[in-house]
Amino acid sequence: MTSTVSSIEDLIRNHNVFDGHQVVKKSQVWGKSFPEVSAINAHASDAVFEAIRQVRTGQCQVRGITIRADRGLGKTHIISRIRQRLQTEGSAFFVYMAEYEDLNQIKSEFLQTLASSLKQVGSQNVMQWQELAAALVSEVSKKSYTPKDLINKFLPALAKDPKLVNNLTNKVILAKPDIDPYIIRAIVWTLSQLHAPFAIKWLAGEELAQLQAEAMGLPTIAVDSSKTLCYILDIISDYKTPLLCFDELDSAAGCDDKGFTRAQVVASFVKDLYNQIKRGVLLTTIYPATWEAEIAYMSDANAVIDRMAEFSSGKPIDLRNLNSDEVVALVSQRLKKLCDEHGITLPYPVYPFDEGELRKLGKQGLTARELLTWCAEKIKKGKDNRVELAFKEELEGLADFLEDEAKIAQALIFAFNTIIGKTIDRVKVDKIEAPVKPRTNCIDFKIIGEEDSNVVKIGVAVIQASGGVGIKAGLKALTEYKTYDLTRGCFVRSKTIPPKAVVAEQYRKQLVEQQGGEWVKLMEEEIKPLIAIWAVYQKHESLDLSESQIFNFITEKELTVNNPLIREILSDPSGQTPEGLVDEDALFEEASTILSKASQPTDDSHLDALLASIMKE
Repeated sequence: MTSTVSSIEDLIRNHNVFDGHQVVKKSQVWGKSFPEVSAINAHASDAVFEAIRQVRTGQCQVRGITIRADRGLGKTHIISRIRQRLQTEGSAFFVYMAEYEDLNQIKSEFLQTLASSLKQVGSQNVMQWQELAAALVSEVSKKSYTPKDLINKFLPALAKDPKLVNNLTNKVILAKPDIDPYIIRAIVWTLSQLHAPFAIKWLAGEELAQLQAEAMGLPTIAVDSSKTLCYILDIISDYKTPLLCFDELDSAAGCDDKGFTRAQVVASFVKDLYNQIKRGVLLTTIYPATWEAEIAYMSDANAVIDRMAEFSSGKPIDLRNLNSDEVVALVSQRLKKLCDEHGITLPYPVYPFDEGELRKLGKQGLTARELLTWCAEKIKKGKDNRVELAFKEELEGLADFLEDEAKIAQALIFAFNTIIGKTIDRVKVDKIEAPVKPRTNCIDFKIIGEEDSNVVKIGVAVIQASGGVGIKAGLKALTEYKTYDLTRGCFVRSKTIPPKAVVAEQYRKQLVEQQGGEWVKLMEEEIKPLIAIWAVYQKHESLDLSESQIFNFITEKELTVNNPLIREILSDPSGQTPEGLVDEDALFEEASTILSKASQPTDDSHLDALLASIMKE
């Protein structure tokens, strides 16, 4: 396609491939590949691939690698590169942790991360969970099944033989007697399109409603998250190498109850995992300053470092700044992708930049982020819109968050802190107390303010649990006004309370109908922007954004003052149960009926052969 210079310049200006792309986001780690130059810091990614090879071939059991670099040198970029290659090759299961909401619960948070990571598509275009389940079935049936084949035939086979999961679980138990039978059962259930979401929820340590648990033959909740995650990792390592990545350790925000920083808590956890798992590669990324100031001064620093950086004899692998050739390659590669997408040809590879000027930049030892920022500034015109770009990217990348009570609660805490001093629905917000005193895991935060010259103290709990135990605990705490110094209790929830959760329903009536409390309906479109802007704030240092830029954006867009969820929490309670709540039990039963009818076997001989093969003694 022939293009004029002016049209090319307009395209580059309107689609600035450098602006807002300086930082690799979590969604990009899991998403499709993006422009990169594989030679940049290849020594770091090559070390990880070599460690995986060594574990896979039995040369060693566990390897620990730490990649050390200052902000902007490409630590998360390296992880994304590794993920993309592993998805192509299928040599490992990839697990990625970059969010740490409660450092006191690092084991249970990692279990949730593990379950969420295995929900991502693996090398066979199905969830990694389903790849694992297919490997289990193939092993005990002594026949190689593709995950897609088993997924397509699982429900018809289950309709023909309702004891299929029981029989499969029993056969796997014989092959793996050291693994918790319920974990095996839940993994097998991931092959069912109907049951997979509930099985994964249970594997993540979350509570199931009694109806769901009974239908799948599982307890409502797995009690010990530490044992559960070790069991899962041990099963994985029988078939593939688990690569466990810990990113975003460098945060000054928040410590655990003992005063340890995020980096120290994660480092200790990595050390424990190194000692506990059967096989695997543990990868962490960290700033040099964090390594020197926090890791090196831990009481058991030698033991921690010996495991975190075991692959390179206790020394982190350092990333390097860009050289001149890499600067030119990175710029030309970004521009080439844009022009290929629009079918145009540049006058020369780095147009509109001057190659000589780019090579001079390379001699300055820039980071990739500094280079991309420089290029963006050269191209763009108008006001700085980096906060808006980051916010939009977070919005687009959000998925599977409605069950994450901690994330929702943290987003609400952040949002309410931005409206301190403001009056909304007659309530002037003076202070947000988090954690609530006395310390409790059941009430997420307390809003302290004034309403018509009267003091108000609203305790807020996000309660998305499916089972009665979790719902009851939260509601019970909210009714204890004297204990937690409340004038009102409020819980945020998108689902009905299951009929079998009788005690929880009693506390709901006490709170809402007798004590003037409130049930606020959680709606995805209302909480989503609050989670997105909270995520941007959490990363503002790595994004090179100031706090004031973020708060100005919140004010300009009225993200919090006009958010319906915020306003509903502050408004006078209606004393009613919200309408349009999700009834999980009804959905489960309806889906079971529909899929049961759709899955009635039509080819008995084919299914008989499948069942005979799977269940062959």
